[in-house]
Amino acid sequence: MKTTILAAALLLAAAPADGTKDQDGLQGTWNVDSLLRGGKFASPAAVAKMQLVISGDKATMKSPGKDDAVGTFKLDPTKKPAAIDLVRDDKEVLLGIYVVDGDTLRLAMQKPGGKERPTAFESPEDSEVNVFVLKREKK
Repeated sequence: MKTTILAAALLLAAAPADGTKDQDGLQGTWNVDSLLRGGKFASPAAVAKMQLVISGDKATMKSPGKDDAVGTFKLDPTKKPAAIDLVRDDKEVLLGIYVVDGDTLRLAMQKPGGKERPTAFESPEDSEVNVFVLKREKK
C-alpha cells in the first residue's frame, strides 16, 4: 500500500507544471452543452451547434452564422483554479479558468479586454464572464 501511494506521489510530482498534460487532455472537439452569460443561460437552440475545437495550442470556437473565433492558448494548472489565457487572432486577450472532469470541460472566460480573471464558475447578472460547460465529442 505504501509503495502504491509513493508511486502515485512520484508520478504527480513528475507531471509537468507547464500545462502540457492538461493541454494534451483538451485536444479534440467539444460541444457546448450550456452557456451562462450575465446570470442567464443561453437557449438550448443557441448553443446546439456551438463547438470548441482544440488542436495543439490553437482553439477555434465555431458558432452557426458567425465567423469562427480563432486563437492560441496557454494553461497554468498550478493556479487554483487552473488558469487559461486565450489570445485571439485579433490580439484580444481573454482571461479564464478551467477544469476538466472526464469528458466534461468547464470554462469561465472574461470577455475580451477584461482585466480580471474569473475566480469561480459563475456569471452573476451584469457580469462580463461567460461560463461554458462542454462535452467531448465521441468518435
